[in-house]
Amino acid sequence: MGDVQRMREERAVARVPEEKKEAAAEFLRGLFTQEQKDQLREMMEGATDHFWVSPIHFWGGMAIRNALRQNGFGEKELGIENLDYIYARLIERAILGKEIEEQK
Repeated sequence: MGDVQRMREERAVARVPEEKKEAAAEFLRGLFTQEQKDQLREMMEGATDHFWVSPIHFWGGMAIRNALRQNGFGEKELGIENLDYIYARLIERAILGKEIEEQK
């Protein structure tokens, strides 16, 4: 991941209160089927950054971001510029119970 992207993500993550991150993760837990959870967990296995989400960014990622927005977890509600900066971490919380510790 590039330094600029990493900075944007870190700023976005820091801006969102913990309770909002957890509420969004809880929403996602209810959104995904067990099969989807298993597939996402498999994609995350061994990941050292949040780019495990790249293969689904356009097809599934757009649907996930839109579902977040439509259910009170959009940019305005979370106080961030772009949901792209944080949605992978919200999925990680939903599936793994924590965010992936990125290797820098």
